[in-house]
Amino acid sequence: MDDRGPQLLRLRLTDVPGWRATIDGRPLTLRPWATGAMLEAQVPSGRHVIELHYWPPLFSAGLGLGAAVVLAFVVAALIVLGRRRSVR
Repeated sequence: MDDRGPQLLRLRLTDVPGWRATIDGRPLTLRPWATGAMLEAQVPSGRHVIELHYWPPLFSAGLGLGAAVVLAFVVAALIVLGRRRSVR
């Protein structure tokens, strides 16, 4: 963003948990607007790089659960293969 004075950046993004913003690599506070349905941020004057990131709170838990399930399948397959070899 390049302007002469402080600006209000209004984002047409639904205000749901997980949105994060940075300005020049530092955290930028996002707050609700439009009756709490969307997001906005106060941007100081000057030229800046603003980045938006979305990582839902339960996404990390889902990744962990998925990794645990894959690990369980690998362990179960190793156990089955080990038993088959010992029977022969």
